[in-house]
Amino acid sequence: MTTTAPGPGYLTANEAVAFLSVKRATLYTYVSRGLVRSVPCPGGRGRYYLREDLERLKARSEAHAGRSGPDSDVERSSSRTFITQMSPEGPRYRGYAVAELVREGISFESVAELLWTGRLPANEAPGWPLSDEDRRDVLTILRRTCDAVALLSLPSAPLDVVRLGLLFWALQPHGTSAEDPGANLSEARALLRLVAALPATCRGPTRALSAARAPTLAESLAIAWPQAGGDSNAPDRVALLDRALTLAADHAVEPPTLAARAAAHAGGSLAACVLAGVEALSGDDHAGVCAELADWIEVLDTTAKVRQFVVERLDQGNPIPGFGRLAGADPRAVILLEAASSFAPAVRRVQHAIALVESARIFGEPGLEVGLVALAAALGLPPGAPAALLAVGRVAGLVAHVLEAEHRH
Repeated sequence: MTTTAPGPGYLTANEAVAFLSVKRATLYTYVSRGLVRSVPCPGGRGRYYLREDLERLKARSEAHAGRSGPDSDVERSSSRTFITQMSPEGPRYRGYAVAELVREGISFESVAELLWTGRLPANEAPGWPLSDEDRRDVLTILRRTCDAVALLSLPSAPLDVVRLGLLFWALQPHGTSAEDPGANLSEARALLRLVAALPATCRGPTRALSAARAPTLAESLAIAWPQAGGDSNAPDRVALLDRALTLAADHAVEPPTLAARAAAHAGGSLAACVLAGVEALSGDDHAGVCAELADWIEVLDTTAKVRQFVVERLDQGNPIPGFGRLAGADPRAVILLEAASSFAPAVRRVQHAIALVESARIFGEPGLEVGLVALAAALGLPPGAPAALLAVGRVAGLVAHVLEAEHRH
């Protein structure tokens, strides 16, 4: 039976996606963001969509596509990058497919160097050597962050302390990056070392300083998020954390990237530019998606309830966040979901994450955030860890974009 809209002021879902020339998952995303209003079908499944909103959205899209002039020239300049390109195989960092880098076991540190310099280091080194000054700066910022959290009763979610530590670093002068590229790379290494240790400040200064001295960045996170009841799988945990950081390192041009690049064009310091990108990352489209997905797989009691929840979302015309952003499957999510299922197949939250993926594919394929939430469940990471893991990894890419934007500025 063909569904008919209640009047000329509304379109059915099929009519709406045809009118906008988008996928159904994209239509659901517009609804979730408040761009398109909808009403339920009387006594049945599905929704009707307000034509007025659809026309406004289409006009805005067409106007944006035809823009010209100085403002759009700046925007296009900010969005041109040779760092990462999206392909059917997922992101390609400087021409290297990220899935291949993970399969070959290339460390996150080496991937960061690849993003920054365009060259993959020939020899894998266990961590980065920091100058005495940079090491002191990292430890100082960690102590300062711990003090602020304790004295001011600030939120201590992992992403919050990352943002706070970046702010403290940005307030402290670090060389003249525009005049000395070598100093810029040195600060970049110290900054990433700091960011990887900051989640440990949630457990106090002793744990944070220990994380800062870990041989690798993934080990810093393993110290911040120790395994409950033992450390028997530590090497495997570290390897999975390293893999997740590499997969999260960059996503070509999206709002966090544009925020960092815009700050660089305005002459901001490296840390200030990275902080701008992380602040954008902390919004509903990334950290918010992680939090919502993690909450669902925790609160829903059984896999059957997970599947029923997805059906109810579909009936209400509400999307499942984290699904359908790319045209096809996201290899990063595939890798992380397979890793989670293999590492801890009996863990309830992992089973719920897999059930969610199997049921929600009607909204599109799962994205990176879905994979990070599943991996965090498998590793038993604390609340807020998926978003922090995304932010720590993405700092590597944000630094690369800031360096590229400064070079062109």
